[in-house]
Amino acid sequence: MKRAFTDIPEGQMHYRVEGTGEPVLLLHMAVASSDEFTRVMHILSRKYRAIALDFMGFGDSDPTPCEYQIIDHAKTVISFMDSLGIKHAHIAGQFFGLKLRWNWR
Repeated sequence: MKRAFTDIPEGQMHYRVEGTGEPVLLLHMAVASSDEFTRVMHILSRKYRAIALDFMGFGDSDPTPCEYQIIDHAKTVISFMDSLGIKHAHIAGQFFGLKLRWNWR
């Protein structure tokens, strides 16, 4: 598993990546970070390019430039995808124990 940073308009975002193939973005729940996905990334990486990011203000990403709402985090995910040249991705995440999954773009 590789750890890296990418620059987006809001600051620098930290992420973990493993595997090749179609990208799967893994979005952590509030007050957590990308490290909650380290075990599952190994499994996903057999078929996908698993990418777990740290939202702005969490993990090793830069602090948020202002108080963020959910829509602000969604915008940073789009900026993140643009910075890595990702046009299409599967997205999976957790929100207070609820598992969310949808395809983006």
